[in-house]
Amino acid sequence: MAVAEAEATTATELALADTDINWGRLDKTRFHIIGAILFTAQSALLHPTAVVKTRMQVAGSGLSHMRGFTVFRQILRTDGIPGVFRGFGTSAIGSLPGRVLALTSLEVSKDLMLKYTEAFGW
Repeated sequence: MAVAEAEATTATELALADTDINWGRLDKTRFHIIGAILFTAQSALLHPTAVVKTRMQVAGSGLSHMRGFTVFRQILRTDGIPGVFRGFGTSAIGSLPGRVLALTSLEVSKDLMLKYTEAFGW
């Protein structure tokens, strides 16, 4: 019985994999909201490394020769968690329009290329 359920689940997953998903059938509002949330989360994970890099670049001779992890610990000691994420709000809000434009142009261009390549029989 468990084998039959597993086979049914696998068959359903395969059917979903073969489903034609194109820009015209996509819920664009949901696509942009989920895309913005995921890209912002990715940016939040990487932002501390950008803060460390920037601090090392603008620092005098002392900080620029330290290892990145040492600089990270120093930022945590002096400024705490807010210091590691300083400037993230501005960065996230400023890049949102670009993300929407990039996601839209990517999906539209993929849809157009699919139509043109199908016309050639590729």
